[in-house]
Amino acid sequence: LLRQADEQMRTALRALAEGADARNPLILLGETLSQADECAAKNAENSLTDAPTREIHYIDMRRQQRRILLQVTQDAQKVQGHPPQEAEVRALIGRIFAEYDRENDCTSLLSALHDLLAEMQRQPLPTTRGEFEDRALLYVLLRRMEDFLLLKRLFYETYGFEKITN
Repeated sequence: LLRQADEQMRTALRALAEGADARNPLILLGETLSQADECAAKNAENSLTDAPTREIHYIDMRRQQRRILLQVTQDAQKVQGHPPQEAEVRALIGRIFAEYDRENDCTSLLSALHDLLAEMQRQPLPTTRGEFEDRALLYVLLRRMEDFLLLKRLFYETYGFEKITN
């Protein structure tokens, strides 16, 4: 089930990168995570090792990431004017999708995200209210993606991905 959840997360990321609606993959992901949570709880009851505990934390991390992607989906749908920065943000999400792997500690992705934030700060300020609102949404979206990556990084630092075998 965890591998299925990972694939559903990838599907949602791909949809966001392509400008498509990611709600359906995220709904399916929520259902899969609930099933995985039930299995992990049963495994924890029947195990003498701490492997099921790591699985429970992994599921919790994915559940938190799912909530973030639901917020990102809502934010992305509110962008109206399609500023040039939108393509850059989608490209970054596309890179997150492409490099999405259990064993990725997110260091390079976080660096790329911070580089994009710095680049956006160097760009001229918006001149209309609509441009300002769109840029603000993109900034919030990037900060949410930063939280998404930091959750994974924290899990990686705490547990390591090779320990999750399911």
